[in-house]
Formats: sequence, structure tokens, C-alpha cells
Amino acid sequence: MTAPVSSDWDADRLSQFISAAQANEKLVCQELYKHEPRLSQIFDVFELCIDVLTHNAEPRIPAFMFHRAVGAFLGGCRLTMSGQFVEAHPVLRLCLELSLYSLHIHRNSEAGVVWENRAKSSTAYSKCRNEFGAGNVLRTLKGVDPKLGEVVERIYSDLVDFGAHPNIDAIYPSVSWKASATVEEYSTHLLVPPDNILMPFTLNQCARVSLKVLLIYCHVFTGRFEVLDVRGRVNVLGAGLPG
Repeated sequence: MTAPVSSDWDADRLSQFISAAQANEKLVCQELYKHEPRLSQIFDVFELCIDVLTHNAEPRIPAFMFHRAVGAFLGGCRLTMSGQFVEAHPVLRLCLELSLYSLHIHRNSEAGVVWENRAKSSTAYSKCRNEFGAGNVLRTLKGVDPKLGEVVERIYSDLVDFGAHPNIDAIYPSVSWKASATVEEYSTHLLVPPDNILMPFTLNQCARVSLKVLLIYCHVFTGRFEVLDVRGRVNVLGAGLPG
């Protein structure tokens, strides 16, 4: 249900920003459905999986994390379509990490206990951080599926480079300089225009991440996802995408 919009909406800078972001989202979505429905089709697969897991949420923690991974996928899509390309990358990294955490817990039940106890003490907090470090959960994936693990590690590194951490490739591409003999000025965009070259790149990031997340979860919910032919659906939807 859509809430009614206040009559003074757009009266301040924040609501103006949100309106501009929403306008970009709608424009990009309309064009996307005409030319590239892949992300919508990926969401369809996620919804099939959610329906199955809603009726059988075992293993429990990975099932709950799967729902949040879907939310992170949607958040990444919305941020990208709005023109917040850099800000989409931390959310896409969250999507990927949820699947990695889920597999790690599925393969090691004690890890689930460590995760649930994280907030109980400073010792438990440190233990959880060590248990779920990126290198550790990626090693778990490589032990289960070496080829997928190598690809996911590259994608994870890309996400860190382009915005999941404040690295140079996340900052400089959106900055423009204009210099004269006496003055140097720069400008940047909080919302990058939809026709920017980064739009197709980041939309592809959304697709790459979400498809690999589905493949990782195939190692967690094996029987149920085999019935849904998740792997086959991913192979079709991934055609033409870089690994």
C-alpha cells in the first residue's frame, strides 16, 4: 500500500533529492523492461525460493539470511537505478556476504552458535569477527565449489574496489575538475544521470552478484533448489554476463 504524499513534499532539499532518485528509478526501470528484463527475472527466481523456504525454514539461520539477501539485492537495484552507483556496492557486498555466511554456518553448526552469541561479550564479538572474516567464509566456499569460489572472490574484490570500501575507483569517477591559472574547481554528483556509462556496469554488478548468491545457496538448500531447477535458471539468466 502506498502512503499518501504530503502537500508540502518537495519543500526541502532531502525530499527533492528523494523525488529525483525515484524519477531516475522509474525511468531506468521502464527502459530496462524494454531492453533487459534480466533483473526482474532474477527477482522472480528469488521469489520462488522464498515461497519454498517460507514453508520449510531449515536450516533456520541460512533461511532467515536468504530473505535478507533478497532485500539487499533489491536495495542494490534501487540504489543503482536511482543513480547512486557507488552506494550500491556496499549493499551488493552485503547480499554476497549473507550467502557466504549462510554456507559457512551450514557447513559448520558451531559457527551458527558463534554468530548468535556475537553480542554477548567482547570475547564473543571478537570470536565472531574472526569466524566470519571474508577470507574464512570464502575458503569455505572454495572447499565446496572451487570454481565458484574463485569467481565469487573476484566479484567480492570488485565490490570493494568500486564502493564497498572508500577506494580510489569509488571516489574519482564521479568527480570532475575544471582548472585555470588561478582557480581549481571540482564538481560531483550525488545522483549520477541514468545515461552515465556506470549505469549498465552497475546493473551488471547487481545481476552478477545475485546469480552467484543463488548458486551459493544451491549448496545450502540443495534438494529444494534442485526441485526448482535454480541452477538451470541461473545458467540461462547468466548468459552473456562476465563471470
